[in-house]
Amino acid sequence: RILEMRILTFLVIGLSLAWANPFGGEGKFELDIEIPELTQEYLDSMDIRKIKRDTTKPTFSVSIDLQRDSLFAPKSAEAQEQIYERMDFLTSQVKPLWIGVNTFPTVEFTFESIKVAAKIQHKYKIPTMPHLTSGGATQAVFKEQLELCKKYGIKNIFLLLGGIPSVNFESVTQLVNLTKEWYGDYFSISVSGYPFNHQRATTRDEELDYHKMKADMADFVITQPLYEKYVPQDFIKELRKRNVTTTIIPNLSTASTYEKFNWVSTTRRTRVPESLKQRISQFKNNDKEFEKDQIKFIRE
Repeated sequence: RILEMRILTFLVIGLSLAWANPFGGEGKFELDIEIPELTQEYLDSMDIRKIKRDTTKPTFSVSIDLQRDSLFAPKSAEAQEQIYERMDFLTSQVKPLWIGVNTFPTVEFTFESIKVAAKIQHKYKIPTMPHLTSGGATQAVFKEQLELCKKYGIKNIFLLLGGIPSVNFESVTQLVNLTKEWYGDYFSISVSGYPFNHQRATTRDEELDYHKMKADMADFVITQPLYEKYVPQDFIKELRKRNVTTTIIPNLSTASTYEKFNWVSTTRRTRVPESLKQRISQFKNNDKEFEKDQIKFIRE
């Protein structure tokens, strides 16, 4: 495959569910929607690899972020309905190729986010991509998460080590290898890319060599959040020098409030153009207008 670039929009919703099982396993979150018959035709229609093969147009995606830290305080089960109200609005404004579901990198949150992803996929008939992290997971638990994805007809997964150190996995390549060992090419696999370096990187060369190792095993590389329309050219050149041919998707980042915008840009260690800082500062005390401008940013 040639090195392609497509735009991914990342919209941080910042809602949390009241998780029913804080110690792992499938929990008690009810998937109150009928699962369609998982025919091969249906599964193919949800597989990003197959969809992208059939289009030459730039492709877009949105993501929701289910967090439980101080900025995204835990909420009641009413947050579930808020998520779907939010998705109603988003899907009426933009037509994403898929919807990513990000979460706090722990076992229990990952299980519940898979169920949120399943409900979104079946409700809106748009492929979803839950983020699966290794934080706290054993091989058995990781396989249970993959099995849940398969049970619900989810074909696309984003594999990450996550922000919480794992005692069971040292590299995301282990997650990729296990997924392929257990499920062959059933899942479309994405891994992360860091044009501006990962916080755990020691040297840039070491980081890029690791990118090469990950990219060669995956279907897609999704960058850390960007506030620019294209992947930085120096990052692409370095990967080309290493013969990386995997599709690279710029993660064009947006947020639903000014506060969350600052949180994402800081924690993800990305750069924000001065022009964008000035643009959004006028809406920092008006969440509604800020969100409207972010939708405009997506369309641009």
